[in-house]
Amino acid sequence: MKKICVALILCSVDSAVLGYVPLYSNSIKCGRRKQKSHAKKMSNTVTPKDGYPLSFALQKSYRQDTDEMNPQSDELLQQQETMNGMKKTETLRFGGSMNYTSSTLPLHKESLFEYFTDATNQAILLTGGKEDSTVQHISLNQTHFEKKEISLLIEKWKENAQLVNAKPPNPIQDFMIQVIPSGINLLTVTICPETIVGTKFTMYQEGNTLCDYEVVLIEDDPKAVGPKPLVWLFNKIVYGGNPDTMEMNNGIERNRNEKALLKATAEKVINDEKGQSLSSPAFTIRGESEMMLEFEFPKLLLRFFPLSKNKSEEISSLAISKALELNLQPAIDQFCQGYLKYIE
Repeated sequence: MKKICVALILCSVDSAVLGYVPLYSNSIKCGRRKQKSHAKKMSNTVTPKDGYPLSFALQKSYRQDTDEMNPQSDELLQQQETMNGMKKTETLRFGGSMNYTSSTLPLHKESLFEYFTDATNQAILLTGGKEDSTVQHISLNQTHFEKKEISLLIEKWKENAQLVNAKPPNPIQDFMIQVIPSGINLLTVTICPETIVGTKFTMYQEGNTLCDYEVVLIEDDPKAVGPKPLVWLFNKIVYGGNPDTMEMNNGIERNRNEKALLKATAEKVINDEKGQSLSSPAFTIRGESEMMLEFEFPKLLLRFFPLSKNKSEEISSLAISKALELNLQPAIDQFCQGYLKYIE
């Protein structure tokens, strides 16, 4: 049980959002839920004092999030640690980011915009190009979506967009989507992710940026299926209790904070790699994915950790960065290949 505790944590976040599909290849369906690149990739991560790598946007948003509550962020973190000690809880914080730029593509501006706005093509970015994942558009005109208040989801979308430096949503033009990747098999446990994201497509009339597609995490609710002791452990770490009944043990409320952004940007290319002017219009697609997570859980669960808290955060951050690397490039490559076929 100790050996898979940290792995349960990784699974709960690794497949959670924005087309970040599982690290594990032996994935399954969860009930009803249903090639070669010539491009270059570039990692743009920093390591703040908390010990987990964050991109500049998430690092800034994390500081903003704490600064809004108290101008003395360092003092606030110390106070939080003190409160954790009094409440007999512990907090894990980790994250990562990845950038990837496609090879040069021929520019047909009208066709590019049409391709970017097609829901089927957008699903490639949302699912990482995996066929065993599903997407479902959520109507913003309705009141509820599977027991969730639409108005509350929109407010959370606005808040999260600001925290990750994304553009604010426009409910009239933008879309809210439920993304359901396949489940992760981990020994006797299966982790089934369910994610709600907000998507926004923007066209630009001036400058080198042609258009971009932003995906902001709104809500993520992974579920564990398997032996009761392991499901209980997963729920205690991730939710603080039973997420189905919302019964929280020992008076500890769920305290889970997730920020994530996926962005695909089409940018004009004027010169080739040698600095020579291109004879015809061209562009590249730059993909950016970033994620930060923190959640509070009863300190007694540390006994199940095979590693120290800091080492667990370090390993979790590396795993997230690796997951982003493994999934961002194939998604962008498949999206570009689809565009080339579209303009034939």
